Amino acid sequence: MYLRTLGRLELEGSTFQRPKLLLLLAYLSIEGPKSRRHLAELLWSDATDPATSVRMALLQLRNAVPAVLATNPGAVEVVVPSDAREFLKLVDGDDLTSAAELYRGSFLPGFHLPGWGVEIEEWVYATRELLAERARHTLLELGERDAALGDLRAGALRAGQALALEAAPPPEPEDYRRLHALLVAGDSHKADEVVKLAREYGLELTVTRDEARRQLYAPAQVAQTRRTSTRLPRRNTEFVGRDPELLELARLLARPDTSLVTVVGAGGVGKTSLAAQLAAGEVQAGHFAGGVHFVALESLSGPELIAPAIAGAVGLSLAGERPPMAELAEMLRGQAVLIVLDNFEHLLDGVVAVGELLSGCPDAKVLVTSREPLGLTAERVFRLEGLPLPPRQLSLDDAQHQEAVVLFVQRARRASHDFALTEAQLPHVITICHLVEGLPLGIELAAASVRFMQLQDVAAELGFSLDALPSGARDMPKRHQGLRATFDYSWSLLNPAQRALLARLTVFTGGFSREAASHVAGATIPLLSALVDKSLVRLTGTGRYDSHQLIQGFAQEKLLKLPGEPALVRAAHATYFADFAEAAEEGLKGGEQAAWLKRLDAETGNLRAMLGWAVGAVAAVAEDVRPMGHDLEEAGQAAATEAARVTALDTGLRVLGALWQYWPARGQASEWRAWYARLLSHPAAQRGTAVRAKALSGAGTLAFAQNDFAVAGTYHAAALAIRRELGSAWGVAASLYNLGGVHAARGELMAAKRLFEESLAVMRDLGNDWSVAVALSNLGLLASKLGDTGLARERLEESLRLRRELGDSRGVAESLKRLGHLALACGDTSGAVTALREALSIEHERLDVRAAAASLEGFAAIAMAEGATRHAVRLWAAARTARDEAEAPLEPEVGLEQAREIEAARNLIGAVEFDASWREGCALSLGEAVDLALDGPARVRARTRVGREAP
Repeated sequence: MYLRTLGRLELEGSTFQRPKLLLLLAYLSIEGPKSRRHLAELLWSDATDPATSVRMALLQLRNAVPAVLATNPGAVEVVVPSDAREFLKLVDGDDLTSAAELYRGSFLPGFHLPGWGVEIEEWVYATRELLAERARHTLLELGERDAALGDLRAGALRAGQALALEAAPPPEPEDYRRLHALLVAGDSHKADEVVKLAREYGLELTVTRDEARRQLYAPAQVAQTRRTSTRLPRRNTEFVGRDPELLELARLLARPDTSLVTVVGAGGVGKTSLAAQLAAGEVQAGHFAGGVHFVALESLSGPELIAPAIAGAVGLSLAGERPPMAELAEMLRGQAVLIVLDNFEHLLDGVVAVGELLSGCPDAKVLVTSREPLGLTAERVFRLEGLPLPPRQLSLDDAQHQEAVVLFVQRARRASHDFALTEAQLPHVITICHLVEGLPLGIELAAASVRFMQLQDVAAELGFSLDALPSGARDMPKRHQGLRATFDYSWSLLNPAQRALLARLTVFTGGFSREAASHVAGATIPLLSALVDKSLVRLTGTGRYDSHQLIQGFAQEKLLKLPGEPALVRAAHATYFADFAEAAEEGLKGGEQAAWLKRLDAETGNLRAMLGWAVGAVAAVAEDVRPMGHDLEEAGQAAATEAARVTALDTGLRVLGALWQYWPARGQASEWRAWYARLLSHPAAQRGTAVRAKALSGAGTLAFAQNDFAVAGTYHAAALAIRRELGSAWGVAASLYNLGGVHAARGELMAAKRLFEESLAVMRDLGNDWSVAVALSNLGLLASKLGDTGLARERLEESLRLRRELGDSRGVAESLKRLGHLALACGDTSGAVTALREALSIEHERLDVRAAAASLEGFAAIAMAEGATRHAVRLWAAARTARDEAEAPLEPEVGLEQAREIEAARNLIGAVEFDASWREGCALSLGEAVDLALDGPARVRARTRVGREAP
């Protein structure tokens, strides 16, 4: 059976047609398991006995369609798939084409129940709007992808579909621009309709067809260059005003005697938005050849993380052999870059690091946003105040030139699409702007209230509740102490459920998905939509949610006042992300690897926060332990304390044990090895459990990735001992395989062969094809090293076949790469190129820098075999740069062999030619290096009209 909710409400595969019970199924399919009490209050609140009504309804469903529900004493759950849930999953997984095909109409179109409650009615309408909005963004993204490939008519068709969607909320200004560009570029008559609609919101769309086509058409090479040269946050709202500030900041940065500018101001004044707008202008003007990079610092817990955060934003990776900032400065030396460090105020103990960066990089400039100056000699402080306050006496025409008023009107239209400023309303808007002292955040929050209140009431309430902000913080000037009143006012507009949700959402770091908010904080679509409407939570262009840092701080204070709530929500957050990590582990083995990598990238902040909670919880519990007397109550407390410690440790170890595939692929081995060390070394973590064994295995894998074979062997041996004691056949086989890898890396090939074969036999018996394929791949590589090319090819081809069947793209690339090297060793250059070409294409698509570097080295070896020495040197240099970025050094044996090949290339072409080619390769982005490899030396020579390279 299948639950249809898009375009119609129907339980396919059955004749069941009772509307209220179908609505119940639709609710549970989207919101997840709910208690009977919750369902009674939602759907049967007007019944004489709601609990009995729920029981009768569930009984009717079980009798009519037995396979639809799963019930237990705690919750009721729908177990049949639904199109709405599948649609959201497809969008989150970036399978936009399938999502667009699945969206066949609005959610529960025309559905109505006589006398249904307000809450369920709001849920239906809010869900309908949310799904339609996600469908619109899906169609726009697909249209832009079509246009980027040159299919402008297809792009315009998608835009027309997006424009015609029923139940979708009014488009945002950026959506209007995207719609208009696609329609104009595709010569659609609907472009004029969009112009008229946008004009109603005060937005003029003037882009021409040629301009739109230039903007939309973006070949892959241009797109890759843009991604690697600039790292800026995406804006989801229109930037308003600040022209004098932007001009002055641009002048400051252009001065040769200025290397550091700090934008200082109170929270909510718009420092981040201003910095992002300035950075975008610098990119457009082309002032910084080395790129403009935006580094968000708000989620960093300490100054020691500043250098890694900058390196990550710039696209570099620190080796960890020297002080981080000194190493980063050396990497950036000679590059004209602008680095924007946003939200520095909680990291002031690390200001010396900024000075070190500037002293080591004379051509770099840094723009900082902070609530107070850094206090460095090189610093130029730019103080940012609120928007200019409009005069008390102002005409409606003149109001269109007042930034504070323009911002209010723009945000009010987001909250209520039919909002239009009148002469009668203008004085109230001016009063509101004055009450919040021109602070953009205060204006936005007040503007969001127009959906619920008259403007005069908004102004009156703000005037009544505006009070002092008692704070001893140096970064909170007295003239800005009205911000808390704005938050208090927004809080007063929330019902108890919305307040509780806003407080609980502060547990997230770096944003969150709707699914995570539901599981961790009990969020429903109406509750989240209400918080978005009130500008307390933001829905980003990626479909994730976040909130302003100041709002989070305010809501965290509220959370701490709820008895027992902080501990519960932190534990729920940890459990959710432990489950998420384990689901990702399986997802990274199959055909959905790209989607899981994307989801893991988005949740890195939450994973760090969850591990920090685990470490902190263990430490806190340890401090609470008291010498136990004979009192039974004391004994019970001690037992509860120990149970809490074990739970925190095990939850952290679950994450560490699950993500062993992810961290090496993303070049984050050093950071995550530190997390392993902190948790695995704790005295309470020494129990011989399966969770500890898996975490030990993950720690060994990361150590292996950094050629730390002694440590890797220690970890894997400890894991093997635990797994043998537990009698885990799969675990023992996995540890044997891992130890085999350590022996192979040390050159102990026969010992490695014995361990690999023992592991393979167990995995075959267990029917674990993924692990069988892994073992076969390594046995194939081992056979090649031992000179048995026939056996090597047989095992590698079997591994490749299994991995293709499983949809394991990472594994497919690995097996292909090893087959390519085997072909090259046998003199089959053509076969090597074919295999490595597919492998490198997969690796680049997955953004697997570590694996792509190895494939680039394979192409370098092919180039040497074909006599294209300079081409080979460029590829070796590009691969070395990629390895440094991914913290993925070559295995010692392979490194020595490659060093000999590189030295041979130097002798062939001479030191001058070699050094020039090496510099050219180091300067390539990964995308450019991949293009160079895939083109091949022959085509590169033809393209550049150069004859055969000298050997």
